[in-house]
Amino acid sequence: MKHLPRALNRFLLFVGALIFIAAGVALIAAAVSSPVLDAIKKGAGSFEKWYTDLVDHSYVAIGGVQNFSWMTVAWVAILIVLALIALSWIASQGGGKTKEFDLPTSSSDDGDIIPKLGFIDALLDDIFADEKWVASTKSSAWEVKGTTGVAIDVNTYKGADPAHLKEVLDSAIARLDSVLGTKIPVRVHLTTNLRARLGSADRVE
Repeated sequence: MKHLPRALNRFLLFVGALIFIAAGVALIAAAVSSPVLDAIKKGAGSFEKWYTDLVDHSYVAIGGVQNFSWMTVAWVAILIVLALIALSWIASQGGGKTKEFDLPTSSSDDGDIIPKLGFIDALLDDIFADEKWVASTKSSAWEVKGTTGVAIDVNTYKGADPAHLKEVLDSAIARLDSVLGTKIPVRVHLTTNLRARLGSADRVE
């Protein structure tokens, strides 16, 4: 759901949570209270009768034969619409981890140069070698709408200045583009794990 608007995400989660909470409360109440259970059975029976009557009155005659229900058409149409919405949502995601890192190959008289993730990791290690606020870095291939990019996880020490880290990361990405000879999509994720929390920035100076 990462490509849906934040407000829509929250609304869908809120509605889904309400439905599950209501169902849970109803099940618990029915299990501990006979009147509640009777009321639920009565309501279910009334709904079943209403729906059966609706289906019975939905049949129309076609060619003199009364065997065509518009309710069937309505349900089929709803299922088709939901399936199309689901397919559209799946197609819109367009991003995720991939095992392959696909960049243009550089050719020379000595052969072809094919950048791999190991090269990216080594380059990042070199870039952040003297950066005291960065504990470690890790890269992975990330597919974004048919284009392969790089997802960089940066593990920082507690107390790192976000503005300073942004400046360092901007410089690192610019150097990465310069070395690769092309601009690629880059996603950066800053984290602080237990190792970095227990450590100190001074220890890596």
